[in-house]
Amino acid sequence: MSNNKEVCVREVTFGATHRAAICSPLIGINSTQLIEEAKLVLSKDPDVLEWRADYFESLEDVNEVLEAADALRSVIGNTVLLFTIRSMAEGGQSTTLSKAQQETLLDALISSGSIDMLDIEQSAGFTSHTQLIEKANRYGVKIIISKHDFEKTPSKEELLQILKANEAVGADLVKLAVMPHSEQDVLSLLEMTQEAAMSLSVPVITMAMGKLGVSTRIIGDQFGSVMTFAVGHQASAPGQIPIESIKNIQKYTQN
Repeated sequence: MSNNKEVCVREVTFGATHRAAICSPLIGINSTQLIEEAKLVLSKDPDVLEWRADYFESLEDVNEVLEAADALRSVIGNTVLLFTIRSMAEGGQSTTLSKAQQETLLDALISSGSIDMLDIEQSAGFTSHTQLIEKANRYGVKIIISKHDFEKTPSKEELLQILKANEAVGADLVKLAVMPHSEQDVLSLLEMTQEAAMSLSVPVITMAMGKLGVSTRIIGDQFGSVMTFAVGHQASAPGQIPIESIKNIQKYTQN
C-alpha cells in the first residue's frame, strides 16, 4: 500500500492536487481489434488505456492473453496500461473464467512486464488476494481495488467505509462507481470523494454513472478524484463522454 497520496506510473502522477488522469477503455475481442483500437485511441492522447479483458474472446488462454498484452505494449509505448476483468455483477461481460483461472492469469500478467496497473474488484474473493498484491508490489504493478454499484448510491458513510476497507487490504488506489437516482446522490458522491481524498492515505477514483453522473466525470478532480474514464472509441460504462470533451474542460479548470 502506498504511504503517499501520489502514485506515479510511468509519466502519469495520480494525486488529488493534479488534474484527473484520462483513462480510455479498449474492448476489442481479439488481438487484431485491440491493436487497431489502441492505435485509434492513442491519437487522442489519453493518459491511461484500460484493457477491458472481459471482452476478449480468448480470455481462458493465458498464452494468448500474454501475447496480446505484449503486442499492446509494443504499440502503446510509454502509455500506462491498466488491465481489468470486469465481472457481470459490476457491469462487465460474461466469461467462463473461474476464480482460480483468473488468479493464474493475473499472476502471470503481473510478472510479464506488459501491464502497469491492475483492477481487482472488492468482491473478487481471491484466496490469494494478499499474495497477488504482494507480487504486484515486487514487480511495480499498481493495484486498484474497485467497487461498482449499478443499482444505487449508498450513503456517504457506507461509501467511505468501502474505500477505507479497500485501502486497508493494500490497494495503491481505490475506486468507487455508483448509480445516482437524484441530484442529491451526485452531491453525496462528490462530498464523500472530498472527504476520502483528505482522510485516506491512497489516491481515490470515484464517479457517478449515467446521465445524472456525467458532471462527476468532468469535475471529479476538483473534489479529489484522480482519474476519469472517457470514450476514445467505444464506451465501456454508462455516462462516459469523449476524451476531447474532458481535455477541453480541463484546460479551463486546471492551473
